Amino acid sequence: MINTVKTSFFLLVVIVLSACNDSRKLETIRQAEMLMQEQPDSALHVLQTINRHSLRGETLARYALIYSIAQDKSGLDVTNDSLLHIAHEYYSQHPDDSLYARSQYYIGLYLCLTAQMDSAYACLLKSKTASEEEKDYYTAYLATDRMRRIAEVSDTALCLSLSKDAYQLYVKQGANNLVNETYLLRGIGDSYHRCNNPDSAIHYYNIAFNKARLTGDSIVISSVLQNISRYYSHYYQKEKALECAQQALNYKGSYNLSLLKLFAQCYTETGELDKAQQYLLALPPAESKESQLVRLGMLHRLRAKAGDADAAQEYFDSAIDVAADMYLNTQKEKLDLQRRKLHEEMERLRAESRLKLSATCLVFSLLLLTLIVWLFIKYHRAKNVEKELFRAKQARLLAEEAMLRQEKEQKERIMEQTRFYVKKMVGILHKLEEYRRKKAIQEQQEKENSPRSKGGKKDKIQMKIDEKDWTELQAYLEACDDSFVTRFKKQFADISKEDYRLCLLLRCGFTNSDLDMVYLNGIQVIKNKQNLAKERLGITGNNLSLRQYITQF
Repeated sequence: MINTVKTSFFLLVVIVLSACNDSRKLETIRQAEMLMQEQPDSALHVLQTINRHSLRGETLARYALIYSIAQDKSGLDVTNDSLLHIAHEYYSQHPDDSLYARSQYYIGLYLCLTAQMDSAYACLLKSKTASEEEKDYYTAYLATDRMRRIAEVSDTALCLSLSKDAYQLYVKQGANNLVNETYLLRGIGDSYHRCNNPDSAIHYYNIAFNKARLTGDSIVISSVLQNISRYYSHYYQKEKALECAQQALNYKGSYNLSLLKLFAQCYTETGELDKAQQYLLALPPAESKESQLVRLGMLHRLRAKAGDADAAQEYFDSAIDVAADMYLNTQKEKLDLQRRKLHEEMERLRAESRLKLSATCLVFSLLLLTLIVWLFIKYHRAKNVEKELFRAKQARLLAEEAMLRQEKEQKERIMEQTRFYVKKMVGILHKLEEYRRKKAIQEQQEKENSPRSKGGKKDKIQMKIDEKDWTELQAYLEACDDSFVTRFKKQFADISKEDYRLCLLLRCGFTNSDLDMVYLNGIQVIKNKQNLAKERLGITGNNLSLRQYITQF
């Protein structure tokens, strides 16, 4: 028993220490969450001090999400979904949690980076809806802006709608960053441009340009001017396109890749093919398939403008080959990603299986230990219970014997009392019999002498019952007639003394002739007396006479 108490105390201490440790880890995660907005690098450092393999449930999900957000804000692409998968799986089952919207946004961001656009859009839409309901307009803005980028290629009308929503949400959340606002307004202009709405496009470009000048940031101003230049080039306003390109170069201060392409495009559209060729030749070697495709497209257009159909076709064919390579590479990357995810999922399942096996073994060991302790305790308790049962049985037998003796003594007292009152009643019954004989003799004499005694007064025999007789009569009925007196008085508490005594005589079997000897009223008067007593007792509802009712009571 002492060992059992020690084991229980040890387990209690382990549970308390574990709870305290979990509480400290949760507090550390909350500190990282507060640092995340302004100092994401510091937040990552704080989170890296926690052993995530010791976390479970909501604590692990919060850690995984905060870690992923801190990575994103530190400029690191979230290309590993192991932590995001944990957060997404937990918060998908808890849509009322305040972190649900952000978990959907970051899993959508990861899916965008891995080119799973349909799944990404669905997650971002959930994030936008949930964050707007919670009035978290910043997360709603981020999700909407990312949805806009997905819709740029496939649905220009949806892209325009999302661009406007993103700008409204950004303004609504109260941010005061002119650079971000400039880029959002430029994005609305780009959307109108794709929808072939030139008036609205140039309107928003001009608003973005005014905002850009307020920032005083030359890079932002140059970026907006490049978009305006491309707009004018698209609508064949060549002079304005070149003017805006030159202004962009002035703000930028030097050529970069985008400016070289922009000037090559503008001079191609104006027909100054030699200058366009110079800018194209100034472009650095293409490092990506996308850059190769853009360059080949511009060369194709340049040769077509120059009337060199063969060279234009050659560039076009090369562009087709590059596009095909890009498509194949994309498919290969998707396949590699799926294989990697499958491998990670299998590893995760194996780890979970090992963890479940370890947990099962631990639980089985604890159950076995518990069973041994329980059997040990049960054995000792059984011995104690056996002793207690033996003592209880002895005590019960003694109590039963005492009760039997008490019942026997009580029955003997009752029988003695009954015999006593029965003996007392024998005298009354003898008195009744004696008076009956006297009355019978008197009636016989009256019958014999009736002619001679005609017109004379007849003397009746009266049976006198004193108070002692009444007391003995009550005692007799109470003791020998199932407590008649108690039951009768309980039901008829307000009965008069005269009616009560009449009922006692009826219960003892007095006939009307016997009652006539007691009351000397005559048989008819006796009957009337019984009827009146019946009415006073309130038992007139049945068809029984008073004698029948009292006899059956």
